[in-house]
Amino acid sequence: MFNVRPPKAGASISRGQAFWPREALTIMPEEIRHCFNTRHALSGAGLAWLMRQGVALFDCEMGDGVHDATIRPSGSYFDTSFRGDEEGEGALIFLCRDLEGEPEDMLAWNPRSDARYRWLGRAALLGAQNVTEPRYLGATLPVWRTPLGWLKSGRRGVVILDAVKAAGHLADCGSLGAEDAAHARDLARLLARPAPRILVGDAA
Repeated sequence: MFNVRPPKAGASISRGQAFWPREALTIMPEEIRHCFNTRHALSGAGLAWLMRQGVALFDCEMGDGVHDATIRPSGSYFDTSFRGDEEGEGALIFLCRDLEGEPEDMLAWNPRSDARYRWLGRAALLGAQNVTEPRYLGATLPVWRTPLGWLKSGRRGVVILDAVKAAGHLADCGSLGAEDAAHARDLARLLARPAPRILVGDAA
């Protein structure tokens, strides 16, 4: 049901692009929640597809839910007011919450190409609200390759959307749980942070 598009290099996980829509600075959490709840819905075809992938009905419809829509991507962003034409792209839409659990952004994900687009460019993680509890309990925080893995787990853990910002959020959270050895290597590469520039003497 999702349109196939060749994924662009680096499109799956942002490396901290500098572009920010001007209006993104003023959009409040309640406006993000309202937009998510009123502009999209989960279609019958979308629900059937998710359940065929092993997602529980509860995780499809309860809580924040997950929606599907046709979007118009622009770089690593997407137009949420778009209603669909021949150049649109089918995607699942997720509400992204911040570390405190407040609505922060929306994610559009194309399951076939793994292309990911954010509405505002704010969210570093899908599931950021899950970061704090494992840190205090000394538990492992699961990190999933895709939003589908996150949904199938019952929305446990996180999916990385912006590797640069996510590295800061995850630096002190303790152990991360990767899906397999290859994923662990990918995470180590993605979350590596360069040392700050260090100056000596008169150059400082």
